[in-house]
Amino acid sequence: LPMLYGSKYVQSDINSTYSEVKIDLNAGRLVVFSGTPCQVAGLKSFLNKKYENLITIDIICHGVPSQAYFDKYINVIGMIDTIKIVETKKLETMAFISLQDEFGVMQVTIFPKEYPKIKNINKNDIVFINGKVQKRMNSYQVILQNIKKL
Repeated sequence: LPMLYGSKYVQSDINSTYSEVKIDLNAGRLVVFSGTPCQVAGLKSFLNKKYENLITIDIICHGVPSQAYFDKYINVIGMIDTIKIVETKKLETMAFISLQDEFGVMQVTIFPKEYPKIKNINKNDIVFINGKVQKRMNSYQVILQNIKKL
């Protein structure tokens, strides 16, 4: 639980979630839906009736920043947890780093152009990273711009 302290929420993409929940509920499946109070209220309004097979969980919301906030560059200090080196279709080398800080673990992508910057970086190194936050497949990652071993 301590790793969740201070966590930040981002705007979620509900898309067809409410419709999918309704389909599952009408099929008799048990559905557990968690979200901010306004998302739970939105679901209940969409459904327009009570379902015995629906459990909702409201998470405490301290306000959700705009996606524009996350489209900016960030600076973070953390410890390298893992480094996965891969080869692209164009036979270029890139990497994926798991970086751990006081709040949890984040994924950092190092594209081929930036790959030489991590040549002397190893697991358990403490580093300063500058990068851009990007949403990919319903999760967030940092695209590396600069890295410095501390």
